[in-house]
Amino acid sequence: MKAITLPAIFWVLLTFLCSDSFAQDRFTDGFKAGYKEGFCYEKQSCVSPPPPPRPTLNASEKTDSYQDGYNRGFKMGLDAQNGKASGNSQSGYKTAGADPIDYSYKPSEVQEAVAQNRYLIFDKIMEQAQEFYDQGNYAKCIKACNDVMNITKLVSKQCYTLLAKSNEKLGYKSKAKKFYKKAGKM
Repeated sequence: MKAITLPAIFWVLLTFLCSDSFAQDRFTDGFKAGYKEGFCYEKQSCVSPPPPPRPTLNASEKTDSYQDGYNRGFKMGLDAQNGKASGNSQSGYKTAGADPIDYSYKPSEVQEAVAQNRYLIFDKIMEQAQEFYDQGNYAKCIKACNDVMNITKLVSKQCYTLLAKSNEKLGYKSKAKKFYKKAGKM
């Protein structure tokens, strides 16, 4: 009797396990089909993403019911289409917006004001340098031109010309020649 009972129990367990896995497959098949239908609901030429893993069953759902799986999958697919996470669904990665980024340099108002002041300072010192040259004060003209270049980091043809003429008047022919050359390149 023991020999008959052991194989009988084995067959009963095997039948139970097979029927349970078949029932899971019916719910899972329904879930996958429902998810695809829900995701593409009322969309033209839609390609649905792969469905997420089968969720755990609710108390009212049956493991052998294709319809229960389909209903759950349809709701989760529809929620995924609308960007909502539902139940056990996974929301997935969302990319950044597609707004263009302008990488071009735009100075701030402060930077523009500083630049504007640099030009005003340059113009004011160059006026003084020209006055020093006109008065015959060539050493002060050279100092003013050197100061304006050091302070503002700006140069002009007028600046190099005043440096050349002032150095020439003071007898520094090689320096004058160098500044005439720089003025000629501008």
